Amino acid sequence: AEEWMGMPMDEVPADWWAANGDIYESLWEDWIAYQGNDVFDIFNGYEWPYYDLGTFMSLTGDSTEVVLDIAHISWGWEALLTRWLDYTQLSVHQPYFEDITVQVDYRDSMCDFYMDAVCQWSLHAVKQNASASGDNAPCAWVWEPIGLDYISSTSMHPESTYDPYYGTTYQSWNSGDPLYGLEVPYEVTPSALSLPSYAKLVIELPTGDALPGYYAEPVPDDAIMSVWSGDTSDYDAIRYSGEMDLGFALLGGCTDWTYDPVSKGMTINGPYDFTNPRDDGYLYHGAPWIEFNVIPMPSSESLSVEVSSTATEPVPGAVTTSGELVSLACTMVAVVMATVMLIACAGRRPEY
Repeated sequence: AEEWMGMPMDEVPADWWAANGDIYESLWEDWIAYQGNDVFDIFNGYEWPYYDLGTFMSLTGDSTEVVLDIAHISWGWEALLTRWLDYTQLSVHQPYFEDITVQVDYRDSMCDFYMDAVCQWSLHAVKQNASASGDNAPCAWVWEPIGLDYISSTSMHPESTYDPYYGTTYQSWNSGDPLYGLEVPYEVTPSALSLPSYAKLVIELPTGDALPGYYAEPVPDDAIMSVWSGDTSDYDAIRYSGEMDLGFALLGGCTDWTYDPVSKGMTINGPYDFTNPRDDGYLYHGAPWIEFNVIPMPSSESLSVEVSSTATEPVPGAVTTSGELVSLACTMVAVVMATVMLIACAGRRPEY
């Protein structure tokens, strides 16, 4: 309380808050707006400035413990938190976080940091690479590290990691993309993972044979607008069920990794720097690029195609993750959520 709030050790917390609470709350509101709009300017990763919709505080305590409760309602908190995580190198992977729980225990010289969150945008359905071809090709859910920015810089917002990708395209093999097979603009900034020696990446797949997949096909141009009105039929038409297994992977020469086809668990040990460069030196896609095939089961529309559960090679990256363990639970969610993950071109700012 003395370090962060300026409350002297000999003060009675209730008396100090009665005299200083309004001032502290006002200063905190100025600070959080300054963090979101100036220091870590979220605009190019959020398409909107940081906006305080309401802040409410209360303080209780005695001579041994002080508790400050802050209720803060805003547009942009999740984007600012992602900027903080990147700046501190706690997590350089920058998906769109939702339902975040953070706990930090501070010590004299270090802290213990724990975070649990739903990560959107870094897992999406694509045509299985090097393992299926032709019409009605089954899909893979691919995981790739990404950066938050998807808006190019302007004079008002001069810093954006998206700038090298503005006006640049890649060939879309995204399931349910109206422009499937064509050159499309980058929707977000590709990123890369760097695992230090004390870290490892753990991916745990769901088991079972009723997991959602989407055939690698286009949908009509207005399909996403139909979803907003509750009609998911265009996406339902390309949906199927199956089991998941490891497919094609760009690991860039990394050999210290394992995959258990029974438990569906994959572990990549550090140290390793991944990359996936284009001809101009920038990343083509996120690195590593790891596909998890959804293999149609005989009970669904069985296809006479060959699918591979063996990871093949081609690539390396650059994200730094501080911590002893980075764990990603790639859990397939309900149909509506799976449909939403197909829509890569929609703006990322929630309208609430």
